[in-house]
Amino acid sequence: MSRPAPTHIIQQALSRFEEDDGSEPFRPSQQWLGARRGYYFSRGAAGQGYYLDHKQTHSDTAAATDQSADIMQPSRPVDGDELLREAEEAAGDAGMEMLDLRGLKRLTLALERKYNANLEARMKYAEQPDKFMESEADLDEAVKAMLVVASAPDLYPEFVRSTSAIPTLLALLNHENSDIAADAVEVLSELTDGDAVEDAEEEAAALVEGLLDNDALSLLVHRLNAFNESVPEEAAAVYNVLTIFENIIEVKPDVAELVLEKTKLLKWLLARLRPRDVDANKQYASEILAILVQQSDANKRKMGTANGIDAVLQAIAPYRNRDPETTEEEELVANLFDVVASCLLLPANKAVFVEAEGVELLLLILKSKQAARTSALKCLDFATSSCPPACDRVVDQQGLKTLFAIFMGKLKVKKTEDSAPGEEEERTVSVISSLLQNIAKQSRRDRVAAKFVENEFEKCDRLMEIYFRYEARVEAEEARLQEAEEELDEDDSLLARMDAGLYTLQQCALVIGALWLVGDVGVRKRVLKLLHQKGRTLASLRSVLLEYRANLGVEGGEEERQSQVDRATRMLLALGHQEAVGEKPVGDGKPAGDMIDPAAAEETTAAAAGKAVQFGEGTEPVQDGQQQAAVAGPPAAAAAEPPAPTEGGGARRREERREERSHHDSSRRRASGSSDRHGGSKRDRRSRSRSLSPRRESRKRDRR
Repeated sequence: MSRPAPTHIIQQALSRFEEDDGSEPFRPSQQWLGARRGYYFSRGAAGQGYYLDHKQTHSDTAAATDQSADIMQPSRPVDGDELLREAEEAAGDAGMEMLDLRGLKRLTLALERKYNANLEARMKYAEQPDKFMESEADLDEAVKAMLVVASAPDLYPEFVRSTSAIPTLLALLNHENSDIAADAVEVLSELTDGDAVEDAEEEAAALVEGLLDNDALSLLVHRLNAFNESVPEEAAAVYNVLTIFENIIEVKPDVAELVLEKTKLLKWLLARLRPRDVDANKQYASEILAILVQQSDANKRKMGTANGIDAVLQAIAPYRNRDPETTEEEELVANLFDVVASCLLLPANKAVFVEAEGVELLLLILKSKQAARTSALKCLDFATSSCPPACDRVVDQQGLKTLFAIFMGKLKVKKTEDSAPGEEEERTVSVISSLLQNIAKQSRRDRVAAKFVENEFEKCDRLMEIYFRYEARVEAEEARLQEAEEELDEDDSLLARMDAGLYTLQQCALVIGALWLVGDVGVRKRVLKLLHQKGRTLASLRSVLLEYRANLGVEGGEEERQSQVDRATRMLLALGHQEAVGEKPVGDGKPAGDMIDPAAAEETTAAAAGKAVQFGEGTEPVQDGQQQAAVAGPPAAAAAEPPAPTEGGGARRREERREERSHHDSSRRRASGSSDRHGGSKRDRRSRSRSLSPRRESRKRDRR
């Protein structure tokens, strides 16, 4: 692989390409731009720049002129690609000559000597800047010459071990001349660049260790506060400092936790996000913050304790009612949402997020149809997972209307390049599943469940549509895995099925199971009808829930896992599953056997459905304890599944008529002596009455 061209070689080629006849006696220049034929670089009477060299002999001048004429008067036009190719060829020869160990030591010794000379001149002529300006120019030239070391990463171990270049470059970060400090930052950025160390991991690790041993992290953070970003050169230096942090973390990920523990980088990053104006440095600061938070749980906790989550939410707030205008803004918003999502992986941070009114902000973004809606939905998914306060806040802040509008596909939004197809659909199903499982108060849970009976059960239809689609995708993936020549282990097979949509399929099954536990007759009958139309029974739902229960992990703690296992077990029992003798209803790595007797299910369909609880007028939803007692009773009472449809269909139709009569008798008996004791508003009770009345549904069916 060819080494990248040293900077000074390219600069020489460019200056040669741009030179004219060389008749001007002085050309001003703020910095060294490489050698120019017939000129020397100095700070003289006319200022700093290139002066015409009058000491050359006539013959030398003539030879230089002839050579320049050969170069500057090509017989054909010289394009940029050819110029770059010539520079790279020259760089290869120069690299062979300069970048051996001897050349490396010569460069570092020159840097050390000029650094000491400048230090002495500054101390001696502290009140006379013109006295040490020449030594400063020499030092700047020596620092820039170190850029060539980046083209020889194989010399990094010797560069760290046998020279004093690292301490000298880090000392220059505190130089009073910000241009020299910026040049030192640029050298460190090039040395740690990913392209330079791509095939030299051990050498890059040696360089990073050398930087850490010399307290590079603290010195870089200290210099960040000293740079003035209103000056373009210093703003570029800030960008280079952030690049150094990213490069070091890429080589050694453990540094992500160390840098926030030992320095004040987090404070600087959060402060940098505060201005409303967006530039490259603000965008890069958000990216570095996302990298730091994603790399370490300790950094996530530090974000929660250092008021970092609130600061990031304030940076997101301007985009609740407008879209990003530039590419930099789009990347900024994406990084900010990534930071929030990473922080929400810790349960302690979820409480901080709710306290900072993060749920309200996300709901505002969801309502606004802005491009950030998909990212906001992802964060809401993370926030509501195993967090009852966040789920309660979604219901209390009237978020169900917006959430279910997205679920039904009624709120369209412009898709971004990064948004995956179906991501909003998957996220919405996951949020609804979290609401039904984690809301503690029965009245709030009823409000979520009541959404599935509105408008002739349209949301039930949508839920089952998603369920069947993802079931087909998972089955196709399973068939592909069986036909594959290479056998995968259990974990790889599970991951492949997860990529195909197994997670969303399980979330749909959990929503159906939660609705089944509620016990509404209309919802149960609608689910059974849709299953039968596809030739399915409740056994398919039970198999999905059994696998979900068997593979529950302990990421949230053993207590949380046991709670999820118990919840899944209640759903399975309500759907007609019977635990085998001696079987433990916990995830032991093997799915529990499905012991439901189809004949018993057929015989007890009408009786079980008659016991289903209804939201209809004059009735009340069953409490959690009543649900558990009901589903934990005799297996025959729990099995509420009619047999799968046969070709004739006569027996099934007779069974459905018996089931309907049983539903009506049960509802009349319950309506005679029940009342609402859940403290819901009158408006909620009236809406549930209108949408879930079994008598009204019966009259509609009779008319049809």
